[in-house]
Amino acid sequence: VGDAPVPVPVPVPAGKAKSLTFLVLSPTQATAAVTEDAEFRSMLKANGIGVYGITTQAKQDANPKFAGITSPAIVLQDIGANVIAVFPLTTLESANAFVTKYIK
Repeated sequence: VGDAPVPVPVPVPAGKAKSLTFLVLSPTQATAAVTEDAEFRSMLKANGIGVYGITTQAKQDANPKFAGITSPAIVLQDIGANVIAVFPLTTLESANAFVTKYIK
């Protein structure tokens, strides 16, 4: 009799996240090769990762979570929108390697 037991949360391994947002700060034509790559986007989607872009420095500056991040950059956020990792957005290969270590 009484309330059902509260489930114990399963700990997430260090460096991993249950839900990620792939955020691109100040996307440019140069970053489009990464962010618009169909295979890369499919991999992100298959792992439950949303992809978003902040297109202006003013929008980036308006969010204190992104203070001090040099654009363009990949910002991974957890389900609570906390920044868990930042990486300069340079090539598709480096972006893929960076994101993969947080989902596998």
